Amino acid sequence: MNPLTSPRLWPAWGAIGLLWLLCRLPVRALWVLGAGVGALLRALDRARRRAARRNLEVCFPQWTPARRARLLRAHFRALGQAAISVGIPWWASESRLRRIVTLSGREHVEAVLAARRNVIFLIPHFVALEISVWLTHEFPMVSMYKAAKNPVFDRAMRTGRARFGNRLFERDAYLKDLLKSLKAGRALIYLPDQNPGRKRGVFVKFFGVDAATHAELGRFARIGEAEVIPCIMRLRPRGGGYEICFKPPLAGFPTGDAAADTQHMNDAIEQAVRAWPEQYLWVHRRFKVRPDGDEGFYN
Repeated sequence: MNPLTSPRLWPAWGAIGLLWLLCRLPVRALWVLGAGVGALLRALDRARRRAARRNLEVCFPQWTPARRARLLRAHFRALGQAAISVGIPWWASESRLRRIVTLSGREHVEAVLAARRNVIFLIPHFVALEISVWLTHEFPMVSMYKAAKNPVFDRAMRTGRARFGNRLFERDAYLKDLLKSLKAGRALIYLPDQNPGRKRGVFVKFFGVDAATHAELGRFARIGEAEVIPCIMRLRPRGGGYEICFKPPLAGFPTGDAAADTQHMNDAIEQAVRAWPEQYLWVHRRFKVRPDGDEGFYN
């Protein structure tokens, strides 16, 4: 028997089918429906609500509780809107994606390419992350990914992200071929803000809080002779589609100092989060690993 057809995976196939059907709806309808889904998720998912609230408390201590509560509600609305429309980047036609995705700041990319430098797109975990699939239509790309635990969702994610020729490498795999692709001219999608654990990362500040952070970006930029361009995936207001925002390349990067380069990266992410705070993935337990070994940060 094909393991993907196991009865225990039928609910996952049902969920994938539902996402496929939802992506046929107009974006504005998904925006309205997703806001309701997000509100329901906020009410029912205590663990994610608690993690997001804790993140907001430590990242915005100067805000009033009422202001943080408003941001929490806005975040879950955006999270619901992004979640039910994840099928759009995976399955929508090229013509539809061209209509609903806006690229801003593309001149920063073109300037780097004109200088015959390679490109690393620094893409933080905003809720609309999956629309980065459209980048792989615009530029030859290579990217890392973390395999999903459910094989049905993992297959959907991999095929969706690779639909326009993107080459995928599992994050824990040997990355020599990925760096060869970068040096050969394929742009690299780099997802920076997953927690690597105490042994594999370095602790640098994020919103003034120590955060275990992957420290490979400076090394990748040096080996790949690449400029690093922050690139933000965001939902446009009122169901207006998506925007991919290219920012100027990180100045003076890399320096060769892994900790300093990683801090520079986190500072760039923080700047983007401050611009669109409701769309950052606050439900992720970004500060779970602590330098002092404290495991109760989110309790």
